[in-house]
Amino acid sequence: MKNKILVLLIFTGIVSFSNKTNNLSQDYKNIIDQAKKDAKINYKLLYGYTNKWWLGYNDEALNNFIGNAFTASTNAKTMQKKMSDIQNSSSRTKSEESTDKTERINRKTNEVRLVSGNFYGPDSLKIRLIYPADLINRLDAMTSNKNSELEVLELEAKWASSSVSMLAAKLYGYYIYLENEEKNIKERLDILAELEKLEEIKLSLKRGDGESLINVQNLKIKLENQLLENASNKKTTERSMEILLGGNKQDVKNITAGIKNNPDTGIYKKIRRPDRVPSDSIKDRIDAGFYLMIIKAERDSLYSYTAPGYDNFWITGDSEDITSYEQTAKREKITDSLYFQRYEENNFFDQKPAAGLLKTITQYNSAILNSYNEVNTALGNAKTDYSALVNDDKAFEEQKGILADKKNKLDAGMVSKYDYYNIQYNYLTQELSNIQLGFKSFISEVDFIYNLGGQNGTGKK
Repeated sequence: MKNKILVLLIFTGIVSFSNKTNNLSQDYKNIIDQAKKDAKINYKLLYGYTNKWWLGYNDEALNNFIGNAFTASTNAKTMQKKMSDIQNSSSRTKSEESTDKTERINRKTNEVRLVSGNFYGPDSLKIRLIYPADLINRLDAMTSNKNSELEVLELEAKWASSSVSMLAAKLYGYYIYLENEEKNIKERLDILAELEKLEEIKLSLKRGDGESLINVQNLKIKLENQLLENASNKKTTERSMEILLGGNKQDVKNITAGIKNNPDTGIYKKIRRPDRVPSDSIKDRIDAGFYLMIIKAERDSLYSYTAPGYDNFWITGDSEDITSYEQTAKREKITDSLYFQRYEENNFFDQKPAAGLLKTITQYNSAILNSYNEVNTALGNAKTDYSALVNDDKAFEEQKGILADKKNKLDAGMVSKYDYYNIQYNYLTQELSNIQLGFKSFISEVDFIYNLGGQNGTGKK
């Protein structure tokens, strides 16, 4: 009798859990179905589908920019077209404004460079999509499959969401840099104008050979060219923002006006990347999610080729490539992976899988290992760039103290204007270098988040 009661309780629990699961699944399907009706397209991008990592910057203008970009970018296909349009727009800007400037656009697939060779900080602003273009095409082709339609829609929504937020954040952060660069260049040009006057006076008094005057004039020409390049980069960035916002010029004006009023570089230091992330974090990536979906669909066929699962280990951002399962086993283990099963081409039964099945196994294993390596590299870059920024901040604070001391001595008549202007010019050069390091660290952080599939690595929702 007791056994019958126990069996009944277990069965009741299973039915109850199953019903809850089905209800949750149906609820989500209803949301997707309604979204499809509202948008009259494949689906509507749900705001905040992924972790709202950008809220960590506490920047209302950035939040609004990303929110409006989500509204204008309703699906993955829209994002693909916008990436192409941004590339073409950047190319047109280059050809329209100069034919002899250093190449600004790298024409590799899915990569845009918005900074010229005259930019002497980070050599380029890379806005790229880490997933192969054909992956989105393959997802789009699967939307007609009723068995996988919901999963495909989820993956496409995640791809578009993480791409929109990544691209918007980079453009926003870059425009902040450009405003600070313009201000810095103008301040140095003002100093050079004063130094030029002093050099001319020295020359008129026959206290020099004119070489110092020529050096100052050459610096002026170089900075004036950089100022022109800055203006060109601003136009390119504004066009890219406009494309991302679906042609809304007024929104772009509002964003850029807000940055001009307050070009605060504090945004570069507000988000902290983790020291390490569990390898299972790659489940949020679109490529890993895609192949998990494929494996799920073919699980019965793959059963004979199942080997022990991947270990869930810490990805730390070190320099070691994770090129094989054996290497991951050497690392500090957390637990067995909850998501990723390992498949062997010749396992248990000494048989070769069919060509289609073999391709699935190969692509799946390759995608998992590639994901580990890309996250590892991105985290390593983010940690390295942030460390460089922290060290430079300390050195730059010392320079601030030195400049303040020289200003006091100038006021007291202990330092000449000529010497003070030279010290101030060098200080401003170091200031821009510090801002460039901050921008580079910011870009590395956004790249790391994008590599994690739009998550910031903390696991917080």
